[in-house]
Amino acid sequence: MIPDFQSKDDMDFLDVTVKVSTHVDRISRSTDLPSQLLVSLNISNDQITYHLTENEEISWNVPIYTSDTEGALIVEHIASSGNVKHYQDQKHEASFMIERNDSSSCMIAIFLYKREEYVMRPEHCLFDFERNMNYRISKVKRNPFSDSYAVKSDIDRQSFSTGKERKLSRHKRQSTDYKIEMFLIIDYSIYIYWYTQSQATTTVGKDAKAKDNIRQFYSFVINGMDVRFKNIQSSYTISILYSGIYIADTPSKAQFIESKKFSSSSGTQVDSSVALDAVTAWIKNSMGIPEHDHAMLFTRYDLTSDGSSSNAGLAYLSEMCADNSVSVVEDQFDFRVLTTAAHELGHGLSAKHDGGGNTCNGSSYFIMASFSEPVQNQNPWKFSPCSVDYFTTFINKLNQDGKNCMTVLSPNYNPGALQRYTSLPGEIYDADSHCRHIFGAGSSLCQNPYNKTFSTICTILWCTKPDGSGLCNSAVPGDGLHCGNKKWCISGECKYDECAPPGDETCLYGDTQGVVITYNNKETTCSFEDIKNDPSVCYHVKDKCCQQCRHFYTGIAGCEYGDKTSGCTTQHCPANPSLCCGTCHSGPTPTTPSQEPTTTKNKNPCKSSLTTATTPSSTFTTTTPKSPSYVFRLTVTFMIDITDDLSNNVVKESIISKVQAALIFFYQNSGLKFVSCIVRNIRKGSLNVDYEVYTAMNSQVVADMTFISKDMVTGKSKVTYEGHEVTVSSVTLVDTSENSLSVGNKTSACDFLKQVRKCPSGHVCEESNNGPMCRNIAEESFFDSK
Repeated sequence: MIPDFQSKDDMDFLDVTVKVSTHVDRISRSTDLPSQLLVSLNISNDQITYHLTENEEISWNVPIYTSDTEGALIVEHIASSGNVKHYQDQKHEASFMIERNDSSSCMIAIFLYKREEYVMRPEHCLFDFERNMNYRISKVKRNPFSDSYAVKSDIDRQSFSTGKERKLSRHKRQSTDYKIEMFLIIDYSIYIYWYTQSQATTTVGKDAKAKDNIRQFYSFVINGMDVRFKNIQSSYTISILYSGIYIADTPSKAQFIESKKFSSSSGTQVDSSVALDAVTAWIKNSMGIPEHDHAMLFTRYDLTSDGSSSNAGLAYLSEMCADNSVSVVEDQFDFRVLTTAAHELGHGLSAKHDGGGNTCNGSSYFIMASFSEPVQNQNPWKFSPCSVDYFTTFINKLNQDGKNCMTVLSPNYNPGALQRYTSLPGEIYDADSHCRHIFGAGSSLCQNPYNKTFSTICTILWCTKPDGSGLCNSAVPGDGLHCGNKKWCISGECKYDECAPPGDETCLYGDTQGVVITYNNKETTCSFEDIKNDPSVCYHVKDKCCQQCRHFYTGIAGCEYGDKTSGCTTQHCPANPSLCCGTCHSGPTPTTPSQEPTTTKNKNPCKSSLTTATTPSSTFTTTTPKSPSYVFRLTVTFMIDITDDLSNNVVKESIISKVQAALIFFYQNSGLKFVSCIVRNIRKGSLNVDYEVYTAMNSQVVADMTFISKDMVTGKSKVTYEGHEVTVSSVTLVDTSENSLSVGNKTSACDFLKQVRKCPSGHVCEESNNGPMCRNIAEESFFDSK
């Protein structure tokens, strides 16, 4: 779905956990996707919830065009890999795409948080969206680039094509609802990249997979452009539609750019003006080009202008609805392409650069600024008031002349073509992985600028240069990067979230890489062997080597790491008891590890992954079922005094495993027919346990679950934990909307059914010998009238 970002100098990565739910009912386990979703994730200390609505106007399943031996365009029938839908939260500038097939679901997204843009993609594609999923989130770095040559205005914009004029009689829409049909042209440099990325084993398979992925990826780009245009504050709306895509699967099918490229010391380059003229001529001279409002060429080649490689795109000015409504965009798969594409399309709608003969300041860095730099606001994702004025004046002129192609749809436009995709971002990478992807192998997190306080990592990720110089480069982190104890980065802010992994904020990212101290001509790193050979170095580098030094911490005040120098013997004690404090210590000798202890990576406590709970007699493996099932979401309070430090992830996971084993035994002994029981989280006070029980979908199991839960809270049934019967003081059933039901003596099976699956409209719940049933009110009225 999304390309692997390798050695990108504009992206950094972090881990987040994402919860997906619907506004009302549970998400269906079929391949169908709902029209509305709630997506929640935590960045830093902030919990962010996106209220997503399906963008029904965008379909990923648009026609794929290539060309035959004569150069005429032909349609290729490429099977899609799944059901895909696009979603938006316009308020938060968020665009999501979800793909679901028979075996898995994947979500990617791009969104704003605290004036920064983030991309999210899953670590693994899961079938069940009700499980909390791990994602990799990366902040999109806005590297400086110049766009001062990004318009061409020497074209007669009154030269409308006859095809456009014929189109005006088709599918007329309301004049305040303008829709721009985009025809995308993908050159060979992009095709071969995706072809190489394909995991298929045959040439035909790699070709088909590459083209399906290209079609899907650029539907995500279209959706992101659409969010930017829909957020324009005006009396009209502008929507971006995906009408078709041409993919050049051989160099000969992209001669409009292949014949213009040249090699340089920095790679393959193409003059943007030459490319724009060439692709425009190709569109005019090719047979079978589908009708469209704007054509946009994407290339991986480095676009240049007057010898400068900072150019990212070029477009004809004020050419929307005319023959030259064309632009070219450089795409290095860094997601800035969404804004670049919106910028070039803005030129087609007559917008000039901010500050170029208008009252807007280019240094405000709105979308139409001619120069882009990282700034601490959301302007780079919005159009300036001047741009909106340009749009309005231009659209009014098109309306007056009767030449507004944006008020009609072409007869071959398929409004259902893109409706299958939806995206929510990112695979999960730690900070070091971020740096490797951004700056290449050998780069890692540069910890010095943070001074062990990582809340600022949400706005700037510092990475060491891979050249070994010790210098650091800045980049943009992705959402979900760990920034504190149970804190994630969300849109540039470090926010607390219960689902964020715990972590020791004094050693959040572990030891500093490389040499940390040099004395007596000896270079010392934070490696286990170096610290083991001389633990006294920790007196000087305990912050830099926080992870390894804690293995040699003695707990003795004033002698935390033993002797403060080498060569101490008991003979030194009378004169140097402090310097040789470890040797001279009269109490028990602290033990130190002989080999490096295993360090367990902190994980999201809300993560729904395969869990194995082991007891002396049995081993249980619990997985979230793929078949339709009831999900009882419960919170119970055990009367247990937990003295363990739950901020220690290893300790917490151990307790979760024991609690889960205890609950599984309890429900088995109670005779409940259930598929799995999964503990999601535990908290102190006494011991609060959040867990889910998955069962088959039948009325009897609801009745059984009701009786068992009531027996738990009344003390009639007890849970055995570590060999002791434990009293449950409270049981709460929670639905998908976080509405809770406190279980008591008067709780009915209908109350339980309402929490897991409400009766349909026109039905009421009724108790029966076989459990709660939904009875049709209309049928009752019919029989009562007889």
